[in-house]
Amino acid sequence: MSRLLFEFHRLETIRYISHLDMLRLFQRAFYRSGLPLEFSQGYNPHLKFNLAAPLPLGATAAGEYGEIELGAEVEPELFLDKLAPQLPGGLTLAGAAVLEDNSPALPSLVEAASYEAEPAGFSDLLSAQRAGAAIGGLMAADEVAIQKKTKKGKTVTVNIRPHIFETEALYSSIGLLKVKMLLKAGSAGGVAPAVVLGKLNDFTGGLMPAENWSLHRSGLYCLLDGQMNPLTEGMCFIQWIKK
Repeated sequence: MSRLLFEFHRLETIRYISHLDMLRLFQRAFYRSGLPLEFSQGYNPHLKFNLAAPLPLGATAAGEYGEIELGAEVEPELFLDKLAPQLPGGLTLAGAAVLEDNSPALPSLVEAASYEAEPAGFSDLLSAQRAGAAIGGLMAADEVAIQKKTKKGKTVTVNIRPHIFETEALYSSIGLLKVKMLLKAGSAGGVAPAVVLGKLNDFTGGLMPAENWSLHRSGLYCLLDGQMNPLTEGMCFIQWIKK
């Protein structure tokens, strides 16, 4: 048996595939690959496979990760060679590694995600000023409240400010280039980038609506010794093989 970690990039052509459909896409690719797959025991056996974290619908991504258990020892090179031809265009493998037995489950490590939001239709000098002022106001606030529905249908007020670790605007000579965000993510909860962009829009008085941004997730992070580090630094793997 072996457990493998793999990295992939999600490009523009498949950015509207949901997380559930991404899981199904990978499962079908694994079935076609001829790899020695491992299944859980019990009444409804399932493939022992995980993706690190759901990606917001409509976003592209680099540095995404998955893990899978196989029923026999498989070298990372062979794993990549067998799986890559089964994936659709717009989904590319970047590398793989054999995980050590004591390496924690991949989704349990995710603590934060970084995003880059690029403006569409309002990239000018005035927008740059608005973005800078909005980010300054957002990061200076002690509380950034949103309304959220519980599973029982009750509406509650939630302060998302502790979930916004970093926000920064980058500029070009003609105006706003992109907004970078580091946000809390993972199984313990977090905040969606669209929600943060919506609050930035509020700070501009509605002049920068969230639908005018294209979104890219640039990385996933884990918490080590009180610092955010790339997700792979929390995994115990033997040797990373690049595709």
